[in-house]
Amino acid sequence: MPPPKLSKKMKRLDIIFAIVYTVCLLGSMELAMIGYIPVKYFLPFMALFVVPFGIYQYFIMRPRIGPVILIFSILYAIHAILILAGVPIYCTGTFAVPLNMFIPVIYNLLAFMIGHLYSRYALKKLKGISHLEGVSANGD
Repeated sequence: MPPPKLSKKMKRLDIIFAIVYTVCLLGSMELAMIGYIPVKYFLPFMALFVVPFGIYQYFIMRPRIGPVILIFSILYAIHAILILAGVPIYCTGTFAVPLNMFIPVIYNLLAFMIGHLYSRYALKKLKGISHLEGVSANGD
C-alpha cells in the first residue's frame, strides 16, 4: 500500500514531533543517569511522552497499519501505572537505565509479533475464502 499523501503542514508536524520526542528521550536518559530522575520512576516518566508518540504514530500510519500497533502503548502505559502503584517491576543497579530502556523494546516486539501473526491468520482465511469448491484462484 502506498504511503498516504502528506501536506506540508503534516510533514512539518512530523519533523517537530520527531525533534521533541528525541530531545525528551535523550534528556530523560541523561537526567536518569545523572540521578535527577530516580530509577524507580524512569519508566513512568518516559511514558509521559512515549505513549502519546505511539498513539500519534497510529494516527499518522493508520491506512498502512492496523490498531495492533496500539498494543505497545497500552502495555507501556499499564507498566508505568503498575510501577506508580508500587509494584517493583523495574531494574536496579549499575546498568539500571539501559536495562529499563530495554523493557519497552520487548513490548514493541510483542506488538509486532502479534500483528504479524494476525496478518498470517487473515491471509490464510482469505486464501480459504478465495478457493471456491476446489477451484484455485488463478483459474487452473
